[in-house]
Amino acid sequence: LRKHASAVGEGPEAEMTDLVDRLTVELLKSIWREGDVPEVRVSTITTTSIPALRAYLEGEQAFRRARFTEAQQAFGRAVELDSTFAIAAHRLSFAFGWALGAFEEEHIQYALLAWRHTAGLPARDSLLITGHKRVDLDGDLSVIELYENLTRRYPDDYEAWYGLGEALYHLGDQVGYGQDRVVEAMARAYAIDSTVAPSFFHLIQGTYHRDDLDAARTWTQRYLVLDSTSNYADGLRIAGGLRLGPPEDSARAAAALDTTSLEVLRQVFFAARPGRSGLAYSEMVRMIAANPRFPVSFRAGALEELGLQYLRHGQIGNWLALDQEADRLEGREGGLRELTMARLAGLDNAEVIARQERLAARASYPESARYRAALFAQRGRREDARAAIDWLESAADSLSVAGDSVRARTYRGLALAYQGHIAAAREDAAAAIDYLRRGLSLIPGYRTADRNLHRFTLASLIQDGGDELEALSIYRSLYRSPWLEALGYLRAAQLHERRGERKDALRYYSWFIELWGDADAHLQSEVESARRAQDRLTAEGVAD
Repeated sequence: LRKHASAVGEGPEAEMTDLVDRLTVELLKSIWREGDVPEVRVSTITTTSIPALRAYLEGEQAFRRARFTEAQQAFGRAVELDSTFAIAAHRLSFAFGWALGAFEEEHIQYALLAWRHTAGLPARDSLLITGHKRVDLDGDLSVIELYENLTRRYPDDYEAWYGLGEALYHLGDQVGYGQDRVVEAMARAYAIDSTVAPSFFHLIQGTYHRDDLDAARTWTQRYLVLDSTSNYADGLRIAGGLRLGPPEDSARAAAALDTTSLEVLRQVFFAARPGRSGLAYSEMVRMIAANPRFPVSFRAGALEELGLQYLRHGQIGNWLALDQEADRLEGREGGLRELTMARLAGLDNAEVIARQERLAARASYPESARYRAALFAQRGRREDARAAIDWLESAADSLSVAGDSVRARTYRGLALAYQGHIAAAREDAAAAIDYLRRGLSLIPGYRTADRNLHRFTLASLIQDGGDELEALSIYRSLYRSPWLEALGYLRAAQLHERRGERKDALRYYSWFIELWGDADAHLQSEVESARRAQDRLTAEGVAD
């Protein structure tokens, strides 16, 4: 046997847990032998392999500085040396998630590996790893409560607050929370440990999405103190210059866009998501991304994303034009789901209707009809809607037999929700509400577009039934839907005004007008009505 390190400590029996932690840190320092050991929770170190531990510590150091490629390599070595090393697999999943995006094969693979090896970990650490799986793989809305309980039980625990922030960012809108809750949770994580770069990402996104540019400036400056050289830092610097100024910074950032790399441009998109006031910013960075020096798929994706920003602002013609240009670049014609959503939300014109019906006629039936079942119900085509529901239920049965429980639950949930739309079309509100609630309980929280369509319909039904508070919670939390965000603010404003909550009404009228102020002509009647309400409330002495 070979001795790798040793440490000695003394203390009273009552302080044994703290003593063990201190000894473990001393041992890690002996093993590391390269300066300060990265901050880690020693209770998660379950490996007996010294090389795996060293690789994990290297990965942790890189991860904390947003060096995700280096982190992947180091965590990957740790897992290769010890496939049961749960915390290394957990961090490896995060490293792939930040670098490649959620739902990529590696992200899912290592999240599941970590979850399968939580035995032997303390309850808190096991829950944190399980929580990550329930957020990213299951879309389980109840995981928010799990993290809230953890933060109450461990109020000074960085990982608990970071996990809560992640859960709120990805799923919080589906239970009625706004971006303010994300910012609060991540700011609390920062207060506990200010050295972990990834905890800034959703925090900064949240400040931009809320149009809180003073907070965005503060958090950007703090981040760049921690990390000034990564691709994310370069992208954040450009995004901050464009969004925050002063003019000379904006000019330098605009010049940098012309020559920036693909990797940095991806981070510009990621760092500063456009708020209600960010359309000009979106136009600038997305049109740079359409430059022929970038891959076709990236250019097409950039045009599609800018098109959705136009849709968000009620500019249907601009959305369609960019969507068609993206189709031309990739040599295809798609968008049946998006066009159908636009028709369901009432954001259509003659061209939307014509394109949607042309694509629907070409699509295979009944599989593609799952995108159109609600539209069938709304248009009184109940037999077609019923056929789509039957297909979904049959597909769910097949998926269950194949062991794909998540997709099976999703299809069953969609089938129930579409039955809710049929019931709503025949004016059976009680049945519609029941179907919609049951369907939503099965559809994963990350299926935002589907869920928000059904939540918007549910809010209208329960508002008519007198449950105004739940309806308000839904209307105010549709900010991830380019089809429904503005309409949600308008409905919230009207409901607040009816309830006599004039200050809240004025705020949501203002947000609606900010989004749809330059909407297409056929949508301007809604804008003018909102302006009149805004003027009326202001004249009554409501403070902005």
